[in-house]
Amino acid sequence: VIDLASCVQIVVIGAGREALHVVSRIPHKLHEDILVVDPAGCWLSSYFERLQRHEVDFLRFPVTQVPFPKVLGLQEFAKRSARTEETISSSGKFMPVPGSALFMDYCGKEVKALLSKVKVKQDTVTQLQPLTVDEAERVGLPEGMR
Repeated sequence: VIDLASCVQIVVIGAGREALHVVSRIPHKLHEDILVVDPAGCWLSSYFERLQRHEVDFLRFPVTQVPFPKVLGLQEFAKRSARTEETISSSGKFMPVPGSALFMDYCGKEVKALLSKVKVKQDTVTQLQPLTVDEAERVGLPEGMR
């Protein structure tokens, strides 16, 4: 168990959609002080594995529900990449839903562009110790910080 408070200011447990959403909204100047701890060691890995395992071709949310600040980013990415056929419109009243491959490629591009300074560590959090009000929580990793 190591004390991460001396290494980073922000520790995020898990690298799923929710974590990606939160971290992408933290100011860029703080990105070097963020550590994301995830068993797979990379963004959205378990999410994409589940999509592939269940053979999900299209997601259940519209193209505007992305884990990045730019709401129309996925739709613009599909147009720029000539991949608009990888979205499905249910009706003229609602935004189209993206294909899983399109969403995966878009997220990969955005992570490289926006979050390249965020450290993602392959590990499992085994312990959280609440401290006094003046201190941050401490996170324990079985293998330590490498």
